[in-house]
Amino acid sequence: MAWFRNVCNPEFSLIDGLITMFIDKVDNPELCKKILKVLRKLNEHVPDLVNDQFFNNINFPRQLCKYMESTELKDISGDAFILLINVFDDDTTPEHIS
Repeated sequence: MAWFRNVCNPEFSLIDGLITMFIDKVDNPELCKKILKVLRKLNEHVPDLVNDQFFNNINFPRQLCKYMESTELKDISGDAFILLINVFDDDTTPEHIS
């Protein structure tokens, strides 16, 4: 668990880099599926570090929605739904939602 905390530390920009790559490659469903799987796993293990980094990039929720709208249902990663719920969940992130 210490390793997860260490690599997810904002100073290493892992989460920011994955989010940026997801946004840049939102039209590539195969790559996005892999990125979303990694983000979901990291968020699952260290949500206190990862959630805040989701909100540092205001384009992430919008691009997550774009991915879900533009990708064929058979190709959509279930991780996208899980992350979308986490991003917009009133119980886990009330200070970010108006």
